[in-house]
Amino acid sequence: MDSLGCTGDTANNDESAVEIIRRGLRKAAENERKHHRNREFNKLRRTALGVQLNDNCKGQCDWSGKFLVQKGKDLKRKTLSVEDYKQLEVALLQGEDNINGFMSIEQILSALVRDLSSSNPEIQLLALHCCCNIALGGRKHSTALCKNIGPYLVTQLESRSNPLLEASAWTIGNLCNSDSKKVLEVLHNLGCLNRLCSLLKSCHTTIISSIAYALKFYLFGNSSRGVARESDFIQVTQIIVERLPNENHMSSDILWLLALLSSTFACRNHLSTLVIPILSYLGTIVKREEGEDSESDANEVIAIVRLLANLASEGSGVVADSILTSNIGSGGCGLLNVLNKLLSHPHVSVRKETLWLIGNLYNHPSLRVSETLKNYLESLDFSLAVESI
Repeated sequence: MDSLGCTGDTANNDESAVEIIRRGLRKAAENERKHHRNREFNKLRRTALGVQLNDNCKGQCDWSGKFLVQKGKDLKRKTLSVEDYKQLEVALLQGEDNINGFMSIEQILSALVRDLSSSNPEIQLLALHCCCNIALGGRKHSTALCKNIGPYLVTQLESRSNPLLEASAWTIGNLCNSDSKKVLEVLHNLGCLNRLCSLLKSCHTTIISSIAYALKFYLFGNSSRGVARESDFIQVTQIIVERLPNENHMSSDILWLLALLSSTFACRNHLSTLVIPILSYLGTIVKREEGEDSESDANEVIAIVRLLANLASEGSGVVADSILTSNIGSGGCGLLNVLNKLLSHPHVSVRKETLWLIGNLYNHPSLRVSETLKNYLESLDFSLAVESI
């Protein structure tokens, strides 16, 4: 049983945990953020601007190669029509070749900057969506984009328009996920983190997920070293701990931000107060029937179990006791039932994280915790989980 896990309190284990999550975030984000962002932005345009999108704009478009470049040159001369702008936004989501072709047009970013200041709020938002998609194009394009629109993005974080505010936050998150150290330096010098923290305290509940997305990559992106400080992690943690219990929903971005913060030892004492609501939410997820959101649910479960595994290693055993004695979920779904569901979860990453959580409990410095866990072991089904090792 000793091979099940470790307590994770050492500096090396903390660093390793952060690196594992960073790699996982980077891999998952490539597909997840495109789908989620496009869906949310389309919803925002319909509800906030009263714009109905036609089927062509919702799906694929045939803008590529010379045609895309020609439309980009048209944009340099004057603002595109709303329909053309919608097509451009979708085209920039189709792949890096389209982004490279568009960005090869001389001074094209100046045209987007022009439209970001448009008196037409729909054009302004569509131009920002295009910038958000360009930020998916890698370090070179993200650096150029940030130099041109960084001040605009930080200013829009003070906007009273939720669609603009949310689009700005997503663009910042994409930029910070580009591996460009220059991006982090530019945003840091503009006071971006302070503004994101202020929003996290007071923004509308529908915007929290977008702010968490930006903070997740600002604080823990591959280029964050030397820019993000321990005091920044603690500040964000304290804000979330104060606000989250009053919220009705915990999104994937919030949960992953919490999981990353829990890998920073200085944040763990603050986060321990969230164990009970987090466990309750875990119980809600595992009782859901398989459906179209099963992939999203698995992503949330992985973040939650990673968070609990980090917090469980706290020396006094208080957090571990809370985990082991909690009746998880509104229906009183016990820990044993939840652990068995996680150990047999179809996603191998969920099973791996669950083994790590059990290992941290088993190897806990408090004998009381390890003895309590031993009472569960005979009732846990590891048959499928061991295939994950």
